[in-house]
Amino acid sequence: GTEPAVLVDFAAVAQETVGLVRETGDRRVTYEVECAPGVAAVNATPSWARQIIMNLVVNARDAMPRGGDLDVSTSVVKIDAAHVKSHPESREGEFVRWSVTDTGCGMDAATLSRIFEPFFTTKDPGKGTGLGLATVYGVAKQHNGWVEVESEVGKGTTFHVFLPSDREAVLP
Repeated sequence: GTEPAVLVDFAAVAQETVGLVRETGDRRVTYEVECAPGVAAVNATPSWARQIIMNLVVNARDAMPRGGDLDVSTSVVKIDAAHVKSHPESREGEFVRWSVTDTGCGMDAATLSRIFEPFFTTKDPGKGTGLGLATVYGVAKQHNGWVEVESEVGKGTTFHVFLPSDREAVLP
């Protein structure tokens, strides 16, 4: 059977997932989770929510083999027409934005243009399937959202996952 979509507290899922990665990961990476208060819940499948977060957090950690800072944050954002012009996948309205930022190696334009392709990976053979970001992209789309990425070589990367917020279901 398929798992039903329910109201998911992304802040709680983020804390839990980052906790797991922190325990199994490199001690030279510092993790921070910042969740804005009163962020609306998102209608999502809990296992998919965990999978999105796990994929992005593990990728961010792996982009920092010598250590660095990994920040996860959730906030509510209003997307306007100007944003839609420069990000054609986006749309106007209010969304929960879930961001993962690393201070790792960053990516060049050629890599950025391909990161959501299935089986495309920058990791060494045997280290990644190249399905992580394709999965994140697919799940975001399935939940009527989208993914944006900003990256600079040598400076790091930020992934933003935008999901429709449920205004009636603001979590405490």
